[in-house]
Amino acid sequence: MQCSTIKKDAHRCGRNAIKGGTVCYTHGGASGHVKAKAAVRYEVSQWVIGDAVDDPGEVLLQLLTQSRRRLLMLSEALEKAVEEASIAEAMVGDAFGEFGKVGEYIRGLAMLEAQERDRATNMAAKAVAAGLAERQTRVAEGQGVLLASLLKAILSDPRLMLSESQQAMVIPVMREQMVLAAK
Repeated sequence: MQCSTIKKDAHRCGRNAIKGGTVCYTHGGASGHVKAKAAVRYEVSQWVIGDAVDDPGEVLLQLLTQSRRRLLMLSEALEKAVEEASIAEAMVGDAFGEFGKVGEYIRGLAMLEAQERDRATNMAAKAVAAGLAERQTRVAEGQGVLLASLLKAILSDPRLMLSESQQAMVIPVMREQMVLAAK
């Protein structure tokens, strides 16, 4: 991928962007936070999940959600196996029809759960490094601005015949209702 920077002569830079990034080393790719985000995007792109045009951040969130679901499933299975393990030498069947001792089954579930927990933690750290929390905040702020403009348009609609004093009361009432809703 080429650097996306537009130079003073109104032409694109033309140099190769850093791996996973949109700019070259000269135009910001040397910066620590740019390199960190680019490294995460590059790694996610190498997983070849979804289409090439998928947002790597969205893919990462999907993977994190899947990992969390697997972790919950394994945790529940482990908890159930421990509760039901009343006789140490009892036999249980696994998903493939194989049989083994309860202790080995529980040990295997515990190992899988620990691996999935590590995987989820790793993906969550990558999501933070990729700036997903910041992106979600920007989206939420944009939604708030959109909602505010929608409310203003509705309140000023002449068909509602609200006086200016009635319109002015809406903001304080909304604040009160939001405080009550947050409790």
